[in-house]
Amino acid sequence: MKRTSLYMVMAFAVLLCSCEKPAEYEGELGFLSHRHVLGSGSGSTPVVVYSNTSWTVRPLEKVDWASIDRFEGYGYSQVRFDYAANYGQDRSVRLEFSTQTVKDTVEIYQEGVL
Repeated sequence: MKRTSLYMVMAFAVLLCSCEKPAEYEGELGFLSHRHVLGSGSGSTPVVVYSNTSWTVRPLEKVDWASIDRFEGYGYSQVRFDYAANYGQDRSVRLEFSTQTVKDTVEIYQEGVL
């Protein structure tokens, strides 16, 4: 009898908690990290964006070793940054994110083998 009551209370608690509204980011633009350090191999990495509005992104330097999968988004999202292997010196590129009133930069730094 006691065990059944405990299970009912736990089930009710789970239902109650699942009805909560998800947390929303209150700032206009933020990031999980402003600097990403990558190894020398090729791959991809997410650049996590927090926002409460629409945003755009563009590379500040023209590079032939990397690309992004989107140039705009809305709210909490991510941009996939794809990159080639680096057999030379360390290198980097900056991504500029903009909203209507805020601009901020994320640096992607890739180590080289030299």
